[in-house]
Amino acid sequence: MNTTYIQKSLLSSDGVHDLIGRVYLPEGTPKGLFHVVHGMTEHIPRYHDFMTAMAQDGYICFGYDHLGHGATAKDDSELGFIAGKDGWRYLVQDVGVFANAMKDEYGQNLPYILMGHSMGSFIVRLSVTMGQKPDKLIVMGTGGPNPIAGLGLGVIALIKKIYGERHISNLVQNMAF
Repeated sequence: MNTTYIQKSLLSSDGVHDLIGRVYLPEGTPKGLFHVVHGMTEHIPRYHDFMTAMAQDGYICFGYDHLGHGATAKDDSELGFIAGKDGWRYLVQDVGVFANAMKDEYGQNLPYILMGHSMGSFIVRLSVTMGQKPDKLIVMGTGGPNPIAGLGLGVIALIKKIYGERHISNLVQNMAF
């Protein structure tokens, strides 16, 4: 079965950046909308094969690069940088921005499935608690409380103070991954 994808660009909830995404369209009548929310340091083209398979199964499958990720980052200096303050709120609100635009364009009455992977799993969990109402929610590659998270946040605060909030730290990257 053939599928095609088109690129989409929508204004982020931060009012500054364009969310750059993809929409994979199935042949024939779609079964539903399938929204992919990617993880940290990823980008939506990484999900090409998965999104193609979902479209081949009859779903309109879509996703976008988060703030500070992939094509949504204006240049390399923005990679990994979400916002100076409350960046998590923009990430959560952008789920609704993109989902609502896709529902408006492709069908409000289609079942809506929301899937978040890794960091995306935290984003979709928050988006549901803040009003997003998927018919089905898939949370994968997620985590829970981390007893040493406070130590990591302290290291990050110190690095930000010394080098600035856009500094890319090998230490933090090694701690996280």
